[in-house]
Amino acid sequence: MIMRGIHLPLISRSGSFLFPVLRFGIMVWMPSYTLMGWLMPFLSMHDPLHSISRLMKKAVFLALIAIFLFSAVAFAQDGGTDPNNPRGLTPEQQALAKEVQMELWCPICQGVRLDVCEQQVCQQMREMIDEMILAGNSKQEIIDEFIVQYGVVVLGEPPKEGVNLVAWIMPLALMLAGLGFAVWMSRKWTQARREETAPSLAAVEGGAPLSSAASVEDDYLARVEQELEEGY
Repeated sequence: MIMRGIHLPLISRSGSFLFPVLRFGIMVWMPSYTLMGWLMPFLSMHDPLHSISRLMKKAVFLALIAIFLFSAVAFAQDGGTDPNNPRGLTPEQQALAKEVQMELWCPICQGVRLDVCEQQVCQQMREMIDEMILAGNSKQEIIDEFIVQYGVVVLGEPPKEGVNLVAWIMPLALMLAGLGFAVWMSRKWTQARREETAPSLAAVEGGAPLSSAASVEDDYLARVEQELEEGY
C-alpha cells in the first residue's frame, strides 16, 4: 500500500494484537494527516483569518469553475435551444403545428391568422399547440379544444352545421331575393310600357291613317295658339 510516498507492507490479521491499532492509524490518522498537509499552506498561525479568507476565495473560485463546466456539458448534451423551436419539436411536429396555426384565427383581431398575429394571447395559443402536439393530440383534437375555449370565432368562419347554417344561407337568400325583386320590377315596368303604347298601336292596327293623326295634332296646336292670342 502506498500513501504519500511511504510504502506500507500489508499486515496480516492473524496472530497480531497490534492490527486494530495499525488499522485505525491507516484509516483515520493518515487521511487526516493528508488533509491537513493540503490545508497547511493556506492556514497561517500568524494570521488565521486571512488564511481562512484565502481558502474561502479559492473554494468559491473552484465552485464557479465547476458550475461553468457543468453548464457547458449540459448545454452540449442538449444540443442547444432553437429560439424558434424552444420545445424541441421534430420537423413533422413543426409542420403539424404550422398547419393548425394557419387554420385558426386570432380571437381578438379581425381577419388575422394565428400564425402571423403578434398578440400575447396568440403567442400563448401557439405555445399551447406545441404542448398538445407533444402530448400526442391530433389536429382535430387541438382545433376542438380551442373552439371550446374561445368559441367558433377562432375558425374565422362559422362551421356549416346547426344554427351556424343561417350565417351561410342568409347571404345567398338575400342575393336570390334581390334578384327576384329586380326581375319583378323589370316585368312590371315592361307591362306598364305596353299598356301606354296599346292605344296608338290599336289605332294603327285599326287602319287609321297616319295623316289623320297628324291633322288632329295640327288642329290641337292651332287651338292652343288661338287661346293664347285671345288671352293677350
